Amino acid sequence: MDEAARICMTHSFQIKEIHTYIGNIDVPPEDAEEVEAYLKSVEYDDYDLLIQLCDALALPEGPVAMEKRIADITKRYGSYPEENRKRCYELRDYFEKKMGKNLYEVLGIMKGEKTMSFQEVSIEELQMNPFTKIGKEWMLITAGNEEKHNTMTASWGGVGVLWGKNVVTAYIRPQRYTKEFVDAQDVFTLSFFGDNCREALTLCGKVSGKDRDKIKEAGLTPYYVDGTTAFEEAELVFVCRKLYADEIRSEKFIDKDADENCYPQKDYHTMYIAEITKVLVKK
Repeated sequence: MDEAARICMTHSFQIKEIHTYIGNIDVPPEDAEEVEAYLKSVEYDDYDLLIQLCDALALPEGPVAMEKRIADITKRYGSYPEENRKRCYELRDYFEKKMGKNLYEVLGIMKGEKTMSFQEVSIEELQMNPFTKIGKEWMLITAGNEEKHNTMTASWGGVGVLWGKNVVTAYIRPQRYTKEFVDAQDVFTLSFFGDNCREALTLCGKVSGKDRDKIKEAGLTPYYVDGTTAFEEAELVFVCRKLYADEIRSEKFIDKDADENCYPQKDYHTMYIAEITKVLVKK
């Protein structure tokens, strides 16, 4: 009985703080304090964590993709805190590492549907020319979750190694609506496409998502991964975790022509350095 009571309590608190509870805390303050004290006293073991993971994958019809479960909770309660969302993906990654297998494949979740249209590959397997992919074919910088997200086309950026990590650099001007989403969250994606999506990328570079639903107009399908957003139509996706951000400054230019030619309105980009945490390629 004690074990059952423990699980009833711990499965709702992936983070051991009562304010992270999703829903109404409809108990007297003294009871809420007792719950919080209990949570702080408990050391979660793998069984607790496994139950929490199962809860993040369950709907009445059975196991579902985590993104679908989160969307269902968001619909019922109006929001899903970012810290809870991040913890869900940490739990998934923790057990996938233990299993050495993809959790969705083990459970047969969403097989043949959109969330399985990509496969993860190691960065060492990657074959791409960044000068062509970014400078010639362009990319989409996307941030936000299934509740709200935005994207923009970019042709400036880089890929390399820094601080012992595989990183990208991305550049966003202050007036771009997507910047609000990138600044608000820890992760964003870079999506790369084939020639058939050139018109979509052109539209996403010209139209602001603040004014119109440009993603729908461009015929793109959001693909939710690790708490952020990419697109089903992409051939290659980098999931990126921010490491550093700073604004380009006029006084730091050695090549003064670059400053004058690229920033006549003084709308200097913010440069983001981000670790590539996942590489997805179209199956």
